[in-house]
Amino acid sequence: MTFYGKSFCVDPNGDFVTEPTGADEGVVLADLDLDRIKLVRDDWAFFPDRRPGIYKDLV
Repeated sequence: MTFYGKSFCVDPNGDFVTEPTGADEGVVLADLDLDRIKLVRDDWAFFPDRRPGIYKDLV
């Protein structure tokens, strides 16, 4: 699959909410369930101990 220059939306599982737009110009509109996204983020807990404030000197 080629995604260069194409817009699309996926759910937290990586399934398409909207398909890639293809070669035509346009706007992608999608309804997103923000509550579901929050639940998945809380369950996955990637980087739970991350502290961006201490990275300031590195950036």
